Amino acid sequence: MVSSRRMLFVINDVLGPIIGGGRQRCWEIIRRACQKWEVDVVVVAPPEDVIRYQGELVDLPNGRLLVFPDESTGSVDLTRSSREARAAIERMDREAGGYAVVHVETFYVLPVVPEHLLSRTVLAEQNIESVLVGQAEGLRSAKPGSGGGHAEGATSPQVRRAEEYWWRRVGGVVALCPEDHRHIAQRFPDVSPVLVPNGWDHLETPASSRNHRDVPLTAPRLLFYGDYDYPPNRDAVAWLTEEVVPLVLAELPDARFRIGGINADAELLDALTSHTGVEWVGYIDDLPGELDRADMMLCPIRIGGGVRVKVTEAIHRGCLMVSTRVGGVEWIPESVRGGMSFADSPTEFAKEIIHLAGDPQERRLRHHMLEQGRAALPTWDGTVSKLMDVWESVAAPAGPPGE
Repeated sequence: MVSSRRMLFVINDVLGPIIGGGRQRCWEIIRRACQKWEVDVVVVAPPEDVIRYQGELVDLPNGRLLVFPDESTGSVDLTRSSREARAAIERMDREAGGYAVVHVETFYVLPVVPEHLLSRTVLAEQNIESVLVGQAEGLRSAKPGSGGGHAEGATSPQVRRAEEYWWRRVGGVVALCPEDHRHIAQRFPDVSPVLVPNGWDHLETPASSRNHRDVPLTAPRLLFYGDYDYPPNRDAVAWLTEEVVPLVLAELPDARFRIGGINADAELLDALTSHTGVEWVGYIDDLPGELDRADMMLCPIRIGGGVRVKVTEAIHRGCLMVSTRVGGVEWIPESVRGGMSFADSPTEFAKEIIHLAGDPQERRLRHHMLEQGRAALPTWDGTVSKLMDVWESVAAPAGPPGE
């Protein structure tokens, strides 16, 4: 038995500022968990991120936030190691009289969790990393240098072995989408993963329907944003600007591609600004407003799985979306899926953009589908309610204080 209702939450990305899908997900879960548990959050992040964001960390309403630099070495970027973090966890575990439950986001931070806590650990996989590594390998095989540098030094068989090792040692495994849930269950039936989708409602719901322009769009405003420290986003924006943008501009020479986000280095900025029709807007401090002003949100991801939060944000605001099908589309509720466009080749992706720009009736129909389907979208309250059930299923029973 443990003498507390204290939770340990271990993640691999700094909580501050809340930008990007992984950070948004963790923050939505943690702040709700703090309403029922005392939560210690331990972050093991790249040293440069620890330095970069040390003045922008969030305040927890009922817990502590500790940030440690990753100490792992070697060419494989899918591991996290920190002797300081592990020592801090062991100390806090003793002080708390034993953590009741541990939640870990992604398997590669599990090495910092002490062995005796693994049976009460819930592991949430935001993606199936071995699948993403395989996707990146395929892109590099077809075109050397592509793939955004994702997991260079790792191979998909290596990552599969690591996944198997950790999935079978923890108390429970959570998948975010039907495709990933099915993947885990088929590979390891004894793991019994639980499907817990992300919420879609962290942005405010629009107060009114969109104003429709019932004319063909000759200068459509097209949006993409992301954290470019994440290699799949670098690959996506390179594919978009190098292969899709020229095809769109050939038909719509006044189209505007607005590229936003964080952590774009000089090399990426030089590449982006060298393309006609591409505008770098940097950090988007009013994301709802930017989505509302966009004619379409683009999701040209070629390495991915799980839930793409930029898609949920756009759909929640009623913004038309053109996306690849990478990783599957089952995670998108049917109530809004019909309002989206999907394409996987540069030619088809550009064709979808051009078609929507030129057909006001189609745009109106799809906007209506998105707005009507919004009520059926998952909520973060629902997500955390389901996670609470999973946490309780592995939690150590609480005993009297001091036991």
